[in-house]
Amino acid sequence: MSAIARSAQFSTIGAEGAPRLGIAGQFARLLPVGWRLLRDSKAADEVVLATDGRVALRSIPGRVIACTAVKGPPGTSLQTGLLRLADYAEGRNLAREGVRTARPVVQRPISSGRWLVEIALPGIDDPTSVPRPCNPKVRLRTVPAETIAVVRVPGQPGARSLARAEATLQVEMAVRGWFATGPAMLRLCGPFALLPLLGTMELALPVAAG
Repeated sequence: MSAIARSAQFSTIGAEGAPRLGIAGQFARLLPVGWRLLRDSKAADEVVLATDGRVALRSIPGRVIACTAVKGPPGTSLQTGLLRLADYAEGRNLAREGVRTARPVVQRPISSGRWLVEIALPGIDDPTSVPRPCNPKVRLRTVPAETIAVVRVPGQPGARSLARAEATLQVEMAVRGWFATGPAMLRLCGPFALLPLLGTMELALPVAAG
């Protein structure tokens, strides 16, 4: 069982920021942390290589990402990471400019109790060509292309649903002769991913052919 599946305790809290006027602003404050980041990001370019039931095999090109390392339980770490990345994308950077981002937001384990939360910056080949973050805990880096096996997880996943999703991936990998090249990761793919009833997340494993 993956680190994410073992320790998942996902929760939501209201979006941070200055008080806003009007019904729309009050509603926005009730939405989960990071909703603005997911709402304002376009979907990243991913190529579907194969599908079989619930499992899809996708190819993701090399890309520049904004990322942040966070300590703590996975749910709290995800919220902290989303807030840091949203602040950066919305102008908390040295240029004080908005930065385009591309879903999904990805959370992957670094070590016990430490997580990397990341989002791609579309159309960028060099991390030095985008505004530098004001927050030193937000980093810009280039990551290589990868192939992932993905299964969708409806609602806000807990340890059991994530464990079932990972088991589904493991079975499909065994059938197709794939092997995992890294730990399982959680992917938030849409603006409603964090909402308890409407949300859908993905569990993914980086894979290679056996």
